[in-house]
Amino acid sequence: AGGWTPFFNGTSGSAHVFARFNTHESAAPDETTFLRRVPMYLTTSTRFAAQCGGAMVRFHLNSVALWYFQNGTVTEAGVQSLYHVAVEAGQALHIPTHIHIDAHGFALTRQAGPTQTFGS
Repeated sequence: AGGWTPFFNGTSGSAHVFARFNTHESAAPDETTFLRRVPMYLTTSTRFAAQCGGAMVRFHLNSVALWYFQNGTVTEAGVQSLYHVAVEAGQALHIPTHIHIDAHGFALTRQAGPTQTFGS
């Protein structure tokens, strides 16, 4: 039993934005591209995963980042730490340690600087 429930699928980068968590509870411009806020019953103990190409990593979010994906509200914009990060599949060039969140979106990055991005 198990598996992952996707809540975002789209091409990375600002040129490909089709919706934002702070303005849409759910959006799907086509069959394979979508964004859905996560359910309120999820907690900081919930495992999340991100896939970019053939690489997938899993991690836990802190309460600030979780709130963003649940409500679309940015309570503390900027860098938040990821916890219990591990490679789930493939080889990640930059294993993310942080998530950057603000009103424009999110990006998973290595360290606190946005130059080594896993996905956004």
